[in-house]
Amino acid sequence: MVLKDGTNLGTDWLIKELGNRADQIKHLEFHIERGDYFAVLATIINIASKEKDFDRERIFKNLFDDLEYLQKNYDIVEKRRQ
Repeated sequence: MVLKDGTNLGTDWLIKELGNRADQIKHLEFHIERGDYFAVLATIINIASKEKDFDRERIFKNLFDDLEYLQKNYDIVEKRRQ
């Protein structure tokens, strides 16, 4: 992905390539606490569907690991409407 000023972001701004799984889980939990994990996930999938140079194998492996972690450790509950 290239910005208007020519800066090449790549996809690492969405999923950081962290040193170990513990750091990756901290990053995942950061997004969960902020309430933006689903938005991040949707953005990654959208980019993957459009970008030809997207590293699908690496990114989807990381997403699979994240989703597996979420399945084992979290429940999705409906937000209370106010």
